[in-house]
Amino acid sequence: MARIADFDGGWIGTIGDNEIEIVSTMPDPPKVRLAVDAASIESNLGAVSFNARRPDGTHDEIAYVMGRMAPNRESGALYVALRPAPGMPCREVLYMDNGAIVSHVPIYAPNLGPASSYPRKIALRAMANNKLVCAENAGNNSLIANRYDVGPWETFEVIVIE
Repeated sequence: MARIADFDGGWIGTIGDNEIEIVSTMPDPPKVRLAVDAASIESNLGAVSFNARRPDGTHDEIAYVMGRMAPNRESGALYVALRPAPGMPCREVLYMDNGAIVSHVPIYAPNLGPASSYPRKIALRAMANNKLVCAENAGNNSLIANRYDVGPWETFEVIVIE
């Protein structure tokens, strides 16, 4: 273990060859803060990316966790994306905010495992406006993405055809 930097209330050090630790000398655990100027926020607040570094120095992104603004623009949300297979880009698998926890099932997902492993009920979030898709009027109207919370009209059944 090597201590590489001190700061008020703690220090940063290394553990072995490939780990960095942030140590608090106060009773409060250390935090890592990613911040963006409030006037510059679109939707993303910051992210942690997990990558495999290639010999040529490029990175192959495997997973990331991102802080986002929730659709109401007042609270936070958490977005998790994973790479489904080698050579494919990461895609959202989980989105959580104060009103919803949405697990995403890829529309086109070859070789992701048996259909029995897929969730049976899902909510759909539109990429265009980040709102949930709704079957208004108990499904008698056209689908529309205009909701912030998941309820019966924003819940859809997955029917797997094998």
